[in-house]
Amino acid sequence: MDKGWVNGIYAQVIVDIANANVDKCFTYIVPEGLDVRPGHRVLTPFGRANRPTEGFVLSVSETAETDYDLKKIVRVIEPYTVLLPDQLELAAWIQKSYHCLLVDALRPMIPAQLRGGRVKEKIVRTVQLAPGLDAEAVRKSLLQKNGKPRSARQYEVFDLLSR
Repeated sequence: MDKGWVNGIYAQVIVDIANANVDKCFTYIVPEGLDVRPGHRVLTPFGRANRPTEGFVLSVSETAETDYDLKKIVRVIEPYTVLLPDQLELAAWIQKSYHCLLVDALRPMIPAQLRGGRVKEKIVRTVQLAPGLDAEAVRKSLLQKNGKPRSARQYEVFDLLSR
């Protein structure tokens, strides 16, 4: 491909690899229908083997100057941006001021568990009495004629739920 300007939607991505050889932005094509904004974590093909690699979107543009074939972003990892514009600016300042890798300046800004897909959605299961249930009628049905529960555990669970 001849060096030149190409049109479309492109993202400047820094891959999450701490190595001076890759401490630069790589341009990726944003596939149609994919919402990519600065601060998103994305999965991109990287290297000759096109190994899926996490990266941070630093900017998005409608044109890109390139002298090589561009690869497409595979997917956005979270539906929200994990880095705010101020954090991206701070990371650039840290890199310049402390002469470190940009990815090393970005990493402390997100929880370690979030990196590498180690965070899973938390599911909390709850139980409650059905709406409109006559609690007193149910309570009476759980008692024997002498007032003692037919099943102590069942009565205890109902009592907890009714409170």
